[in-house]
Amino acid sequence: MELIDTHAHIYDKRFRDDFDEMIARSHNEGVGTIIAPATEPRDFPKLHELKEKYTEIEIALGTHPHSAAKVTDDELQELPEHIHQCRAIAIGEIGLDYYYDFTPRDRQHQVFRHQLQVAKDLKLPAVIHNRESDDDLLQILKEEQDGSLYFQLHCFSSSLEVLYQALDLGAMISFTGNITFKKSALDSQVQEVPDDRLMIETDSPYMTPVPHRDKRNEPSFLGRVAKKIASLRNVPTEMIAEMTTQNARRFFALPLMIALAFFAFTDFPLYAQGNTLEPVVSIDTSQQGDPYDKLFGIAPHVTSTTFLIDRVTQTTALSPGLWVTLSPLQPLGYNRLQFDFIYTPVRVSAIPDSVSDSVITKELGDREFDFENIHNTFNFFLRFNWNPKSFINFHASIGYTLFYNSYGVDEILITDVGVTNLGNFDETEGGLGGALGLTMNLETPFGIVAPTAEFHYSQVLGDRLLSLRHGDVFALSQIRLGIIFYPKISQYLGLDLPE
Repeated sequence: MELIDTHAHIYDKRFRDDFDEMIARSHNEGVGTIIAPATEPRDFPKLHELKEKYTEIEIALGTHPHSAAKVTDDELQELPEHIHQCRAIAIGEIGLDYYYDFTPRDRQHQVFRHQLQVAKDLKLPAVIHNRESDDDLLQILKEEQDGSLYFQLHCFSSSLEVLYQALDLGAMISFTGNITFKKSALDSQVQEVPDDRLMIETDSPYMTPVPHRDKRNEPSFLGRVAKKIASLRNVPTEMIAEMTTQNARRFFALPLMIALAFFAFTDFPLYAQGNTLEPVVSIDTSQQGDPYDKLFGIAPHVTSTTFLIDRVTQTTALSPGLWVTLSPLQPLGYNRLQFDFIYTPVRVSAIPDSVSDSVITKELGDREFDFENIHNTFNFFLRFNWNPKSFINFHASIGYTLFYNSYGVDEILITDVGVTNLGNFDETEGGLGGALGLTMNLETPFGIVAPTAEFHYSQVLGDRLLSLRHGDVFALSQIRLGIIFYPKISQYLGLDLPE
């Protein structure tokens, strides 16, 4: 089974002497990903270094309430820049702490609200600390929750009443080793969290679970938290492991490749029944909003095509076509990859081919014929979306292009003039292509409407088969505009898509 530790301060000095051994122990205990949150800006460089060195480490950047008094406004303004540079996946650790009160409460509120706004602006989840500040924390979350705030209450230790209010605001709830303590009063809270809102963490080096209470906490102890939750909820530990892993991967938008790489180099099997993966747990969309259902999309599109044939270019008027797209990995919580099939027929009456022009002049002279050249392109592309759930998403595509060209002038020369050395006037050729584009995601009651624009380039590979055009360069670029509609079909297929 794979586990994801959603909160571990592994950059702490207590890990300095045995860091690699600690990572190895976490692997041996099935921990495939560790999310390390910052507590202040001076943590950012060392977290970035860890992320670059260890593929199993992801990071969150933010300022903890303990550090809110010493962080400057300029440093707060620079947070988005650090997020992009360090490729952080969340804003955190942020929040309120009234237990120690290291920072005046009004400054805690100011810093907390600012970072919540950054999280919303960047469409990243927020990792939230709360200690004896329930009322103010909930009030701020209510005021900031406009449907675009996604947040995790880490190391949850509040009452059932607070739990219910937090869930109403869309919270993900994370438990750590404190639920294993003898004096823990969190049994009911652990039992009440919905399946799709539950995550686990160690909060290393703190909150060491039983039976390791006298040791420094570390990610390899995460299984103890999963085991305790399974006991309280009366389900197998493997089910909690898979459930919390799927939830963490969905919430933090963790790449599927991390999980695949983990299983490729370890002996921990996925929890399965009948050799098939358990389905992803259902989502309470009344609290978190409908997930983007992009399993299947279809669109008409219009395209302007520029041909490059034998170093001569020609641009056509707009041509209509068909665009079909699939996201088969979305049920696994990975929606950055799509598969596109795009058909574009282009009909032109002029020939930008200098060889053809010379043949026409020689054979036809001044005689006029009506002919049409048809160029059909079939793109089979793999698309990578930079941020598939943002309002504006950039994407890049690469794949195979099939060209089917029919030359009307060749047919005239063969049938009417009697030229016999042209071969067939139809050709089928293969090539490579790529595209760059952007998409707007517009939510409707019936599904996602996605106006999409992209620039595409394809070129025939190798020599062409027609005798007249043997060796000619044949390439085209296209500016394509489409409005892709993704209907909500997952419910009809019995699928609960991760958000």
